Amino acid sequence: MEIRPATLEDIPAILDLFDEAHKESPTYGEFTPDYKRQYVTLTYRCTHPDSCFFVSDDLKAALIGHLEHVPWGIEIRAVSDFFYISKPQRGSSRAVRLVDAYEAWAQEKNVRKAYIGISTGIDVEGTIGFLEKLDYEVMGVTLSKEV
Repeated sequence: MEIRPATLEDIPAILDLFDEAHKESPTYGEFTPDYKRQYVTLTYRCTHPDSCFFVSDDLKAALIGHLEHVPWGIEIRAVSDFFYISKPQRGSSRAVRLVDAYEAWAQEKNVRKAYIGISTGIDVEGTIGFLEKLDYEVMGVTLSKEV
């Protein structure tokens, strides 16, 4: 199993992966998916130089990110937008390999810090434990409220 940059031809399969993540997510599962918007976003992430979009060669895992300025600063940081491993493939080397690819991309872009978020609510404690083993640190928490 290899990790590689996604291609435009991968997008239909990744839309299926998005759908799987959406159904599993306690955070986003209540929201109505917009497949046209997802397709446009994935196309952008595949082609924009300030984006990364890595997939496993079986298209059962993906990590998508982008570059942005640090708030109130001039430095650039790498930020994940989507990090998901299909449930049957969890526990394999896919997650480590995706994070390695993401970090290598960030280093190529001369980024000092890379961030990976866990906003989906899927196995938060397990994902935190996994990322801490890779030297990521918990910083902050996101709260939500019905308004």
